[in-house]
Amino acid sequence: MPRDFVNDLMDQDKKLIWQKPEFEPITDPDRIISVLAGLSKIEYDQYRETQAKALGIRVSILDEEVSAYRKGNGEPESGKNGREIKLYEPEPWPDPVDGSEVLTEALNLTKRFMMIQPEHAIQSVLWACHAHTFDLFPHSPRLCITAPDSECGKTLLLQIIGALVPRPQPVEIMKAAPFFRLTEKFKPVWLIDECDVFIKEDSDLLAALNNGWEPHGGVVRCVGDDFEPRLFSTFCPVAVGGIKLQKVLPGTTLSRSLIVELQRAVPGEIREPFNPEIHKPQLINIGRKLARWAKDHREALKKFKPVMPEGSFNRRADKWKPLFAIAQLAGGDWPGLVKRAYLAEERESKTTVKLSMAEQLLSDIREVFQPHENSIATEQLIDRLCSLDESPWPEYNSKERDEERRKIRPRQISNLLSDYKITPTTIRSNGISIKGYKRTTLEFAWNRWIPTDLAVAPLQVNNSAASSDFVAVTNISDVTDRKTSEPKKYAGCNGVTARNTPTSQKRESEGEL
Repeated sequence: MPRDFVNDLMDQDKKLIWQKPEFEPITDPDRIISVLAGLSKIEYDQYRETQAKALGIRVSILDEEVSAYRKGNGEPESGKNGREIKLYEPEPWPDPVDGSEVLTEALNLTKRFMMIQPEHAIQSVLWACHAHTFDLFPHSPRLCITAPDSECGKTLLLQIIGALVPRPQPVEIMKAAPFFRLTEKFKPVWLIDECDVFIKEDSDLLAALNNGWEPHGGVVRCVGDDFEPRLFSTFCPVAVGGIKLQKVLPGTTLSRSLIVELQRAVPGEIREPFNPEIHKPQLINIGRKLARWAKDHREALKKFKPVMPEGSFNRRADKWKPLFAIAQLAGGDWPGLVKRAYLAEERESKTTVKLSMAEQLLSDIREVFQPHENSIATEQLIDRLCSLDESPWPEYNSKERDEERRKIRPRQISNLLSDYKITPTTIRSNGISIKGYKRTTLEFAWNRWIPTDLAVAPLQVNNSAASSDFVAVTNISDVTDRKTSEPKKYAGCNGVTARNTPTSQKRESEGEL
């Protein structure tokens, strides 16, 4: 508080007596600003409207001027706690670098300190490089780092990535307001750890994470004394870490994310422990090299059209295109490595993404529909569905005591299929008109919601069939489905339909395409 206007007098109770400043003799606007900047939050609020009116400006303008004065003089803004946020911006490496070499250097260093599948390490390194050039692409994929439990290296991987990227902002608790305000101001690379603890409680933050993967993503808020609507950008790279995020995060977020699933290492499996004093400087130098490569190749990346794997479309293609562009432009082994990582994710998604109940029903109907059949009666369909191993249909009404009444009912099938515009119709069976379903209407939905390539995935029919071993994949050609089941007696010519296999992208009507 300016000594010109404050008398540090103490009364008998030793309490500070504040003497109000006199602004009338002051004619210099800059002097008025300096006096206001020295007041406490309460004191400033008492004078801001009067002095704004005297200066002939809006209160919001006065607030900005006072804030700028405090910042310019190295003074903390009165009434504000915490420290000013300053983000690290790597200085590009002084000499030109080879993209393939620096990516390989980052990959080898990342794999050294944790149990991570090579394909997931490839994703992480390419994602870190994309963070230097995210503004050149129409999408910035989210990096989802997860694990079944603690002590698997999630936080360490976030730290490694943080040393490779520009403007890293690590946090463990995140709310929507600071997210979009800092994103608008700094375009940071968010490294949000422990998000499984709080993410489901903040729908605004989830919405910002989702729409911020595209350049137009943003939120509108009313600011200032006049409540002026202002648009805040949410477009920036985001990496999140947490336990069992496939179950925590909604499908809308997962479909925008590259999934990195870590496992706890066994003794002797880690080549060497991470030592920040030794290894962080090495990572920072790699980050500087990535910055130099990104700077030198901005124009080339902007114009580059990556060659995507056959059948790649919609959101999966969107989130992988930045990585394919970087890898193919970098050259060397990286065009093959990025394709390897892409195909690994495609295989994993066929066994890790859970179908909704309606999608599971649609998939199971395709499994029990015989190739020669053009229609099927509802009652016959129920019998076949309930004969499937480990299906929910025999116990769909689990609260019922009678075994027959626990089975899924015709009305329930109709309700589940209604979202796909499938309704029961009258069919002829043995000369009798009964209710059932026609192949033509079912095939229309099968082709769109249960892709054909999922139909040949292995069906795990019991608990022992599920793989519990973690295998680090080293060669794509070495990866095969080790456990398969016998085809069902009702299976069509496509073979065995995968249980709990993924669907295609969410429907356009839900705004997810």
